[in-house]
Amino acid sequence: MRNVNEEVKAYLEKTGDESVNLLRQELTKKKKIATGGTLRSIEREVIERGDVRFNLKVLASEDIAFILGGRKQGLQLPPAEKIEAWAKVKGIKLKGSTKANGLRSLGFQIARGIKKEGIRGVNVRGWAKRKDQEIYEEVQQLLQEIYTENLAEAATEGATGLNIKISK
Repeated sequence: MRNVNEEVKAYLEKTGDESVNLLRQELTKKKKIATGGTLRSIEREVIERGDVRFNLKVLASEDIAFILGGRKQGLQLPPAEKIEAWAKVKGIKLKGSTKANGLRSLGFQIARGIKKEGIRGVNVRGWAKRKDQEIYEEVQQLLQEIYTENLAEAATEGATGLNIKISK
C-alpha cells in the first residue's frame, strides 16, 4: 500500500522547491537583488501537523517584506546603513565627496526620499494565489489516486484471503 503522508510530504517538498526557485527568478528578473543575501535566504519548510495535514511555508530574511510589500510614504526613515551597503554593492556614488562621507550622505538622502515618496514592492500576489490553488488541486488529486489504489488493494487482499464456512 502507498503511504499517504510520505507521498504528500514529498510532493509538498518538491513544490516548495519550485516555488522558491520561481520567487528567486522573479526577484532577479525585476532586478531586486543587490548582494544576493535575501535571495539566498529564501527557503521552504514543510511541517507535518498530523495525519495528512501539512503546512508548506516559504521563508526569507526580513528584507523580503520590503521587497515584496514596498514601503508606504510618510513612515520613519528607513535605516540608512542598509541603504549605504546597498549603494556600495550597486556602485552608486555621490559626486564630489569623499568615499565614506559620500556614502553616508547618499544613504541619508535615499532614506529621506523613501520616507517622502515610499517605494513600490514587487507584486507576487497573483502568482502566489494561483500557485496555492494549483497545489491544493494537485494534492486533492494525489490523495484521490492514493486512496483509490489503497482501497482497491485492500479489497483484493480481502477477497483472496476470504475463507467462508457455512454450517447448519
